[in-house]
Amino acid sequence: MWDDLTWVQWAAAAVAALLVGFAKTGLPGAGIVIVPLMALAFPARESVGRLLILLILGDVFAVSFYCRHARFRTLLKLLPGVLAGIVLGAFSLDALDDRGFRLLLGALVLVLLAIDIQRRLSGMNPGRHPAAAPLVGAAAGWATAVGNAAGSIMAIYFVMMGFPKKKFLGTAALFFAVVNWIKLPVFAGIGIVDKGIVWSGLSLLPAVAAGALLGRAVLYRIPQKMFETVVLILAAAAALMLLV
Repeated sequence: MWDDLTWVQWAAAAVAALLVGFAKTGLPGAGIVIVPLMALAFPARESVGRLLILLILGDVFAVSFYCRHARFRTLLKLLPGVLAGIVLGAFSLDALDDRGFRLLLGALVLVLLAIDIQRRLSGMNPGRHPAAAPLVGAAAGWATAVGNAAGSIMAIYFVMMGFPKKKFLGTAALFFAVVNWIKLPVFAGIGIVDKGIVWSGLSLLPAVAAGALLGRAVLYRIPQKMFETVVLILAAAAALMLLV
């Protein structure tokens, strides 16, 4: 637990917890520094496990705040691809180095951003194609299994679907709650999550809660158009961070 951590690791985890709460209930993508922050503070596999517990805690607040706004039909379309992507990602953890993962994910996010720009210019929405949900789900499942990094992928997809901000966050909340609980036994089975990591994560619940309350306050004050713009800018920033 925390007895084995340095103060730098403790501080990094506390900041990550605050950002997780804020991103889950306020501005998706606002936590673009969370994954690199945890990766710098902890060994690769350990950072993935510790972050998963924080994300699950953040899901609790996001679901409780926005669940009634979720679009369940969209979730059902995404789920088969997500399951396949998680399995693929779990077994590719040791096969793909950090640089390879960053390049693949960054390129994928930029492709999705380009598709969204094309949608705005042409008036046609490829996000509504029957194949879009399974493909996006598979990409998100892989990214979340390898590095807890599916946020930008899903953010762009939900913007493409034209979801109002509460429907966006409600659908995202349920999506990631399901995905993260699916990942938990998988990660426990391959040794990424253990009891010590779970308990140390739970000790950061107050930081997650503070971030979640702040995020909800911000969401109620930001206009829809600005919300979408900020989400896409943060997704682009995340992609560039991954590629450089």
